[in-house]
Amino acid sequence: MRYRFAAVLAAVILSAGPAAAHETKPAGPLRVAVGWSTEPPYAGLANAVEVTVTDAAGRPATDASLNVVVTFGPRSSSALPLAATPGTPGRYAVTLVPTRPGDYAFRVTGQAAGQAVDLNYTSREKMIEPVLSSGSAQFPSREPSAAELASRTQRLSSRVDSALADAARARLETKVVAVAALLALVLSVVSLRRRKTDA
Repeated sequence: MRYRFAAVLAAVILSAGPAAAHETKPAGPLRVAVGWSTEPPYAGLANAVEVTVTDAAGRPATDASLNVVVTFGPRSSSALPLAATPGTPGRYAVTLVPTRPGDYAFRVTGQAAGQAVDLNYTSREKMIEPVLSSGSAQFPSREPSAAELASRTQRLSSRVDSALADAARARLETKVVAVAALLALVLSVVSLRRRKTDA
C-alpha cells in the first residue's frame, strides 16, 4: 500500500508543470511553454495566456520580461505584458477573454535569464487547444454568444437601413408625383383660361 501511494505521488510530481495542451519550444538553453490557463478555453469566458519558462534541467526562469501578441484571423492584439504568477516560479500570464471560437496564434517576445525570446505558437498545430463555442458548455439552455448577438444586430441594422432607404425613396417618389400632379393642374387651369379668353 505504501509503495502504491509513493508511485502515485511520484507520478503527480513528475506530471507537474505546463498543462498537456501547452506547446513547448526552445529559446537557446531555455524551454518556453505557451497555452491557455484554463482548458478547454471557451469564447466569451475570461481566461489567460500562460507562459512557463524553464532551463534544460526544468528549473524555472524567474527573471523574465516577456510580452505576448495574440492573433485571431487578420486581427492582432497589442503587445500584452506577461506578469509573474504568484506562487509559481517561472510561470507568467496575462488575462484575456477570447471572444470568438477557433484557432489563436501567440508570439512571445522579450528576455528570460539573459536569453532573447522570440517564438511563435498556434492552436492550429494541435498542441494548444482552440477556443470552443461557449454554447457547448451551457446548461440548461444555450444563450447566444456576444459574437452571435453582434452578428444578429448587424443583420438587423442592415435591414433597418434598407427599410429606411426604401421609405426615403417612397417619400421622394410621392413628392415627385405630387409636383407632377400640381404642374398638371396648373397647366389645366392655364389652358382653361386661354379657352375662355379666346371665346
